Amino acid sequence: MTRTRHVLALTLGAASFVVSISGCGSSGGLSSADAATIQLRHDMQALAAAAAAHDTAAEQGALTIMKTDTLRAGSTHAIDATTLARIAASIAKVQTDLTTATSTPTPSATSTAPPPSTPHTTPTSPKPKGHGKGQGGGD
Repeated sequence: MTRTRHVLALTLGAASFVVSISGCGSSGGLSSADAATIQLRHDMQALAAAAAAHDTAAEQGALTIMKTDTLRAGSTHAIDATTLARIAASIAKVQTDLTTATSTPTPSATSTAPPPSTPHTTPTSPKPKGHGKGQGGGD
């Protein structure tokens, strides 16, 4: 599965969680589930935008924030253990893809040609002065 597909799977998995709890909560202010829903929705949007832009650094940052927010939501029981495990597994897949993408060099669009060769010349020793045709009698 490609990185974009993993991000999509993570986004859809977290989105199903968001939709499932978005109707819950009290009528007087935000519950912890509502706050988690809003935060994870923002995290998903940031991650999806970074992936769509192929911005690996922003994607890594958004993924780290989403991981932190997901763990916080689990520790405060704003999400149940099953949802936490599902989102955490998706985060791990995306993290693996990111690690692979950043450690594998991407081929450049232009090929690099070898440097032009210099003509091969054999060094010659200088001819002694004064020995040869047309060389006068001296200085």
